[in-house]
Formats: sequence, structure tokens, C-alpha cells
Amino acid sequence: MPLFSKYQTIVEFLQNPFRSRDNQIKNLGYDERYKNFIAKHKIIYYATTTLGDDYYIHCKVPSETTANVSYDVVLRFFTDNIISKTNRMLTAYNVQFFSNSPAFMYRHAYSYNKAGYLIETLYDKIDAAYINTPPKDGGTVNSYENTIYYVCKFLLDNRYSFLSKNDMVQRKVVKLDKFFNAINDFKTKKLERFLIDNEKKTGQYITKDKIIDKDKSDRKEKERPHKTGTYVAKVPKKTAGGRMVKKVATKSTTKKN
Repeated sequence: MPLFSKYQTIVEFLQNPFRSRDNQIKNLGYDERYKNFIAKHKIIYYATTTLGDDYYIHCKVPSETTANVSYDVVLRFFTDNIISKTNRMLTAYNVQFFSNSPAFMYRHAYSYNKAGYLIETLYDKIDAAYINTPPKDGGTVNSYENTIYYVCKFLLDNRYSFLSKNDMVQRKVVKLDKFFNAINDFKTKKLERFLIDNEKKTGQYITKDKIIDKDKSDRKEKERPHKTGTYVAKVPKKTAGGRMVKKVATKSTTKKN
């Protein structure tokens, strides 16, 4: 590894993110926040994949404020150091980050991108405005974001399993396209939050069809029989003489106990 790199390992990032001289970062109580979070929520080590010599780890982090919502957090591990590449652990690799949590997008995506800490292969999951435009309140702080910190701490606390190429990194590996397709873009996450918040406020559930255009697959899904296999009877038709054709009996494939 060169004497100085603009990048950091996962250990270095947790100790001093972005090599910041702002000592206030160390006093924000993230360690205590993590302990409180992990006592109530479960982070899921979801999948891994490789792209060239790089390793990607995808975790799902539950929202702290909204039930049944979780965010996709991805870490990319990369290095040019030949010795590090032969090591079974990823702790000596540099890291880049991605999270589709609103806090990350609104407050941190711009500064992470500017510093080279944002995963470029996931740019299509982010609205360009968040990458290229500073936050409206001007609060560009090179620091942690909760979901990023939680995943880093989660992985390091279990490093000999979660960051070992011979352990979880290998056991959770999936094909490249499956890995990236499982990561939601920020628009999808915003829509999910909107639907849940709206349901809480109004007591009504609004389907995605009413917000975004239906696609053909949505329409086909609605035309399929009910999950139980119950087929809806056809509407009676009149004959030329005005008589009603007998209803077709409803047939159910649901097994009786």
C-alpha cells in the first residue's frame, strides 16, 4: 500500500472517517448508538459478489423510525496491494460505500462522492442531483451516516467470519446481476416510505398503480386466478330470445382439511 492513499480501510474509516481533523466526530456517540440499535434491530448479511479483484458486501439495515422498512447498504472492498490480495481477510482492503437511506442521500451522498468514497457502479441507484449538488442547508460534513456506521461496526465485530474470504464472503456469494438487482434505487425507497407513511396517516393503503403507471406485468398479475385457485364465475349473458344463460358454477381448487 502506498505511504498515503485518499482511501481508507474499514478499520481506519471507523477510527477517523475521511481522515478528518474535526475531533467532534469522535464525540457524537456512535458507539453507544450502535449498541442501542443492535439491541432492538437485526442487520442482515444479505449477499456478496466479486467484480474483478473487488469484493462487494450487501447488508440490509432496518429503519430506526419506520417499521417494516429496511435500507440497502453496500461496501466495496478493493486494493492494488498484491499482499493484501493474497490475504484471506478484507480488513486490509480500501472501502467505498452506498446506502439508499434518506439521511445518506440528503446529507452525505454529495460529500462521499466528492471524496471518492461512493461506489461508482451504483450511481444508477441514485438521483444525480444528490451526487452533484451540495445539500440545501449547506451541511456537507465528512462524517459517518448511521446506516454506514452500523454496517461497518457490525462487520468488524464479526470480522473473522463476515470479512473472511473463506467464510461468509464465500458462503453468501451470488452472481453479479443477482447481487446488483437486489439493491433498490433511491426512488423505490422513497416510494415505499411514502406508501407506509400515507397508510399510517389516512388508514388507506394506496397501491403503487395509483402513483406510477401500471406495466404489463402488473396487469397480467391481476388477471391471474386467486391464490387459493378459486375461479370467479362468468357474468350471465342474455340469448337472442332474452333468456338468461345459466351461471357457470364456481369451482375451487382449495383443499379441504
